[in-house]
Amino acid sequence: MEFVVMKRIFLPVMALCLLAFVFSFGQAEVDPGQKAASLQSSQGEQSPDVDETIVPGPKDIKQATAIYVFLGWIWLSIGILVFFLRLKIKEVDRLHELGFFTEDKN
Repeated sequence: MEFVVMKRIFLPVMALCLLAFVFSFGQAEVDPGQKAASLQSSQGEQSPDVDETIVPGPKDIKQATAIYVFLGWIWLSIGILVFFLRLKIKEVDRLHELGFFTEDKN
């Protein structure tokens, strides 16, 4: 009985650990001046007529948090859908074992 309880607790605990890992290391910020300097030194000198590509990203902590909340909701909804799918498969297997889908119902 304890193994079944541990098995049911393992997945949510691992999901919480993964979520904590993403939130703790996903919020690390780099000094903007340092990032720009490293990009300029690695690219060398550019001619003035070459356009720079600007990579869109979150502008403040609110937008960055919104991205992680959105990703969390997506994974949560996927997990809930998989859970319901597993329940449905178990129910169909149970009905199959009872012979519900056979033509000859004795």
